[in-house]
Amino acid sequence: MSAGEPEAFAEIVAAEHDRALRLAYLLAGDRDAAEDAVAEAFARTYEKWRAGKVGDVGPYVRRAVHNQVKNQRRAIARRRAHEQRRRGDDRGQARPTGQVAARDALLDLLERLPHRQRAAIVLRYYEGCSEAETAEALGCRPGTVKSLTSRGTQALRQHAEAAGLDLADAGDAA
Repeated sequence: MSAGEPEAFAEIVAAEHDRALRLAYLLAGDRDAAEDAVAEAFARTYEKWRAGKVGDVGPYVRRAVHNQVKNQRRAIARRRAHEQRRRGDDRGQARPTGQVAARDALLDLLERLPHRQRAAIVLRYYEGCSEAETAEALGCRPGTVKSLTSRGTQALRQHAEAAGLDLADAGDAA
């Protein structure tokens, strides 16, 4: 390994960080969790990159972020279920109003989707990835991306309709 490699990877991180953080936030719904996921994804990517196992870093980082958020969500779900069983409570919290409420409503709708549908929608519509890029990030075929995206948008519409939300308004707030 040459001495310039850490600097070269630092340039890659600088170029990819904002996009990776946006993806992680949209998948995780929480800024702190997103930052943790991105840091872990870049750390894992660096190890693979140093070993020469990473070709195009952008798609590799997106996949690493996706996997890290998925792992975080599983851990959080297990922890919450355990805490609710222990406390026996199921109380809701007050909701904000205005654009913040619309953004939160959209994030809540996204959270109702199965993880792969959510990831496909975020990558395609928020990140602007092509079907091929999304397929690479999710580790599936482009046809699967089409299916996941179609089913996910259909489910979002149904959830929004049931909640009395206009997705166009919520999308402007996101």
